[in-house]
Amino acid sequence: IKTSGDNIKGLLFLIQSDGYDPIHLDLRVEAFLERFRTHLVDMPENKFQANISAVVKAFLEKNKNLGEESTKYWDVITKASYVFKKYQIIGAEVERLTKELILRFFDKYIAFGAPERRKLCVQVYAKQHLEKIDSSVPIGVTLIGPEDVAEFKRSNSLFPLPEVVNVEEMKIRAKPKAS
Repeated sequence: IKTSGDNIKGLLFLIQSDGYDPIHLDLRVEAFLERFRTHLVDMPENKFQANISAVVKAFLEKNKNLGEESTKYWDVITKASYVFKKYQIIGAEVERLTKELILRFFDKYIAFGAPERRKLCVQVYAKQHLEKIDSSVPIGVTLIGPEDVAEFKRSNSLFPLPEVVNVEEMKIRAKPKAS
């Protein structure tokens, strides 16, 4: 899980391979997510609770040294959130989770075709896979090339760039000299 600030949450898969092209790797991530949901559904309740307990334990873990503790506090101060018990609060919330809640969250935000899912996939092609760069892409996928990045950012609702301004129309032209 990736967090940027207090509001932007995401699930990050970072995969590097010289043996497979990015499209293949993307398909494998989708297959993993599908299998993961099945695994979660089939997981016995005692194993699910053991996983919940392990996550809670990680959030409630004592600081290993004074430097780690002071870093945690300074992070809270510099972000001006002043929620010094953030990890205890998160741990308490995780303790209340049920398998049903996790599955509902998964189906709403993570599963392929989920109504609230948003996906950004950055693909870098190695020389040996350049022939695949123009191959067909799955339905619902929009390719954005390096020349389209500014337009993509402009259309992004989270941190949009300003609209394109036609500077030519704004120029002040010198008055033609009267003859």
